[in-house]
Amino acid sequence: MLKYVVIVDDDKVISEIVKNLILSMRLSCIKIDNFDKAKELISNENEIKNIILFILDLNIDSAHDGLELCNKIRKISNIPVVMLTGSNDEELIVKCLEVGANQYIIKPFKKEEFKARVNAAIKTGGGRVDAEKELGSVVHKDFKLLILSKKIRYRDQEIQLTEKECDCIATLLKQPNREVSREELALVVYKENATLKSRKVDMNIARIRKKIKKNKIPIKIEQIRGYGYKLIL
Repeated sequence: MLKYVVIVDDDKVISEIVKNLILSMRLSCIKIDNFDKAKELISNENEIKNIILFILDLNIDSAHDGLELCNKIRKISNIPVVMLTGSNDEELIVKCLEVGANQYIIKPFKKEEFKARVNAAIKTGGGRVDAEKELGSVVHKDFKLLILSKKIRYRDQEIQLTEKECDCIATLLKQPNREVSREELALVVYKENATLKSRKVDMNIARIRKKIKKNKIPIKIEQIRGYGYKLIL
């Protein structure tokens, strides 16, 4: 059976550009311009077996978006998904990855970047690429702080952090075994009124320490009395 790529985008100009790029990669493709047609295709058990990749625009139509469609795909299949978005907002990119997208492409895009990301998505065969490598992580041996998704990963364990908790530990982790003042942390995390925010830094650090202890992560955040904190690895 013929294997093909599905392009879901109601923008005729963009979808035609994407189609031509896919064809230039010697891949077959079809274009779908609305959510309902795409949903119908996904529900077709015979057709879904022939699809090697979905390329979904973030804004399919006024009532639906690519995130919703990606979520539906992930409930029934591991077919790779590439999201097209006109924004480089990190929170939006996180949402794309959280619903199961393998890659994201920010418009306007260069042809070579598009092809590289499409090839990467297809090669994963439904697996997730490590987007954190592109969008920020701090690594030390078996310990990794995933800045974009705000998680601590240690071997097979993951701990979810809030945005401020992530900012705090990222600052400490980038300069391990060094004493960092509350004011410096507050300036990085809150970017203003550093002295007034130092108490909030204490609260964030306390929550991080509690999460680390509960999950037995072998790092230590030591309090420097009257000054600040030091992360010990």
